Amino acid sequence: MRISVWDPDGEKIEPRGKQVLQPHGMFFTECSGIWGTVWLEPVGKTSITHLVITPDVQGKTLYVRVRTRGPTAGCRFVALAGGGAAGSAMVVGPPGKTLALHIAHPKLWSPTSPFLYHMAVAILRHGRPIDHVHSYFAMRSISVGPGTGGHTEVLLNGKPLFERGTLYQGYWPDGLYTPPTDRAIKFDILAAKKMGFNMFRVHQIVEPLRFYYWADRLGILLWQDMPAAWAPKAGTSKAAISREILSSRHWWPANGPQTAAEKREYRHELLAMIRDLRNDPSVVVWTLFNEGWGEHNTPQLVKLINKTDPSRLVDDASGWFDKGVGNIIDTHHYPQPESRKPTATRAAISGEFGGFGRNYIRGHEWAALRPGPQILTTAQALARYRLFWKEAYQLRRTKGISAAVFTELMDQEQELGGLMTFDRAVVKLPIRQIRRATLGHFKR
Repeated sequence: MRISVWDPDGEKIEPRGKQVLQPHGMFFTECSGIWGTVWLEPVGKTSITHLVITPDVQGKTLYVRVRTRGPTAGCRFVALAGGGAAGSAMVVGPPGKTLALHIAHPKLWSPTSPFLYHMAVAILRHGRPIDHVHSYFAMRSISVGPGTGGHTEVLLNGKPLFERGTLYQGYWPDGLYTPPTDRAIKFDILAAKKMGFNMFRVHQIVEPLRFYYWADRLGILLWQDMPAAWAPKAGTSKAAISREILSSRHWWPANGPQTAAEKREYRHELLAMIRDLRNDPSVVVWTLFNEGWGEHNTPQLVKLINKTDPSRLVDDASGWFDKGVGNIIDTHHYPQPESRKPTATRAAISGEFGGFGRNYIRGHEWAALRPGPQILTTAQALARYRLFWKEAYQLRRTKGISAAVFTELMDQEQELGGLMTFDRAVVKLPIRQIRRATLGHFKR
């Protein structure tokens, strides 16, 4: 058996996120080949391919759609759910019918209480199991509605929750998209939680599936970006891209999907991402476009996401260009946070802010980097971090923002705005003081 991948690096317009062949500025080393886990499993002629799990908290019901391969004549499906003291449930149904498990007293999932139910699904033929899978699920809801001060807000399990986020770009010094160990994934999530964050904006990358498992289990909300599809315009130098994308003109010297084939590929990969991640309770928002990168057919694609996964929210355009669709109004502003006001149907967030001059720790910088001098002392950088979050909490009071996303948790290659170094070896500021500011505790 041979498994191979062809990766057309270079100028092709395809979902690439921040990958480039020549890393510079905010763009990082391109991956090639298989970066995620691949496994082979022998199965019978009739077998389960995947599950579509949708919780209904208000209705105290979990809906399970079982997708299969092979003939299912004479088969029955059975699903069992258990949560210890939270009770158990079982349902049996024919192929093709969505199974509904009644959860009598649902224990809700949240970042402070990430409770997961166990689940088993089997195919029975003449009363005997011919295939079965084990999984898990959570009872949680995400919606928009009236919140603090009457503003429209993002609601978790029907209640307002200020989402204290940080940008998570998920690169690793020795593996790029591939974490070195399972423990390393846990480290990033636990470090963020120790700093007071309850949300990651997973930025321009789709992580290995183990990342989402640990986010579910450890309890952190995920706003998942769809990686942008783009390629540099002919004749555009990398210096021009770095200079112009970082300017205030919001100019992006690249082509997005233009041909029918390029748009089909983007749509195909968008749906594949949703299919792979839609059972993860930690994922609460799909972010379609970032700062106009490769933006196209926004209203139609938002409708597609809503049809495919109506159980989550959609951020149509993080930063710009907002087309007035989806559930989120998302503003990027550096260095301090800023936001527009929510509307009657859309919540508002500060989707990116941050940056400070204490930008690298000698001996922990990326090998290809030629860093300049440190601009701020630790005390000055901490004061700036505290000021950023003071302004974020002020925006929550005055404009009712639902979330604020600090850039960023750790350095990424030559990008040096992180609270930790790229190798995760050094936290640049006192972690207790980071946590106090992130949680909005500003009294000394």
